[in-house]
Amino acid sequence: GATTGADELLSGVSARIPERAAVPKRIEILPEMALTATGKVFKPELRRRAAELALRDAVPEGARIVAALTPQGVAVEVRLAEEDAALQERLSRFRLPVRLVVDPA
Repeated sequence: GATTGADELLSGVSARIPERAAVPKRIEILPEMALTATGKVFKPELRRRAAELALRDAVPEGARIVAALTPQGVAVEVRLAEEDAALQERLSRFRLPVRLVVDPA
């Protein structure tokens, strides 16, 4: 019956992991784990979610992030209301394909 939050979990594991590089930077609590039809963890969906989270920190507020699974992996589209040249430079550093779309409407 106990409950905890992501911040509490993060501080708890940080104190127990001796190697600094191995300490998680973020913990996300999911309502349910993405599973295959046979009940195994569906890793492509976790990668898709991780891509959205990583990009959320890189794009301005109000931008819409859509990550989709493709046969090649994860592809991401970022929709903005106006052009942002600095954002294009930041997005080019990601190892996954990110398409920037300017959509004023």
